[in-house]
Amino acid sequence: MTDEIPFCRPLPPTWWGRIKDLLWEILTSILVLLATAWFAAGKPWF
Repeated sequence: MTDEIPFCRPLPPTWWGRIKDLLWEILTSILVLLATAWFAAGKPWF
């Protein structure tokens, strides 16, 4: 195996950081919305 295979190289740190930050923002916002709706309803959905 050589290091010249394109798909074996990781993404540049800046891109990986942006993607990771974006994913974390989406995940945290969804969790916040779910928690807000959960406590607003005052009871579990199931």
